[in-house]
Amino acid sequence: MKRIVKFSLIFLVFSCNSSDEESSSLKCSNALKNKDYEVGIEVCSKKERGDAYMGKAGFSLIRIAEYPNGEEPLPEHIVNPETELGVVDNSSSKILKLLNISYSDLNNTITRKEKIEQSYNNFIEAQKYLGAEMNCASTYCQDAAFKYALSNIFSLELFKIKFYDTNSLGWSDNFSINYSDENYKALENYDGYIFKVDENAVLKSYKTKKIKKLCEDLSYMANSTLNVSEGLKRITLSDDDSNNLIDNSKNLVCKKFFGLFNKCNLDGSEQLTCENECSKIKSSCGNSWNNY
Repeated sequence: MKRIVKFSLIFLVFSCNSSDEESSSLKCSNALKNKDYEVGIEVCSKKERGDAYMGKAGFSLIRIAEYPNGEEPLPEHIVNPETELGVVDNSSSKILKLLNISYSDLNNTITRKEKIEQSYNNFIEAQKYLGAEMNCASTYCQDAAFKYALSNIFSLELFKIKFYDTNSLGWSDNFSINYSDENYKALENYDGYIFKVDENAVLKSYKTKKIKKLCEDLSYMANSTLNVSEGLKRITLSDDDSNNLIDNSKNLVCKKFFGLFNKCNLDGSEQLTCENECSKIKSSCGNSWNNY
């Protein structure tokens, strides 16, 4: 009799655990299906929790298919920008469009800034769970690896906005002329359109800290590009729209770091440190590194 009671208790505990797992799995599945990502983050685990963070960040494969190049109708302030502002890098604006927080979707700067911060933080969280589930050959792992690569591209572009698209003054190449956001409407902050004068403003702020410090502070971009490469190594199948998005962002980052690498004309150990920081990215840039 004691054996029967003991067995019954064990069976009851096992059944409860199994039932709890099934219930949690169903809750997770329903949360993701219904795009209730807050609940998904709470009840899901592993890759599915990463999926929930991706959804909360605004990521959608359907939207990538809808806007394969991430292009938005050029905002009025960008249509005819002043030539002295230099070349514009619009890759980050495409990511904002895919997240539904571009200037054409949301023209309030403060609200857009908040959305960018929230989205960036959620992509960072997603990477923790997706990156831990991509080391096998199954479809499950490949999906995790693919989303891991994409999450790094999205967070990289959002990082660029947070780093370059926040200044109230742009500067000429020799730092002798400034361009205020008030007088040059194309210099709208947090819109993902990063002009040469925006980048010069950042370089000017690092003039006393030297390029070494800039390379160190930009290490997130280098590491993100390496992470993209790690994710892509594990994928045998992916769609062309996402691949184009990844390739374009990687090429722009490689070009930026190649320029910084060539500016590392410092002496002694500082030069070595700077070159080490800037060259972290060389392996992921591959043969294209020497083409910039």
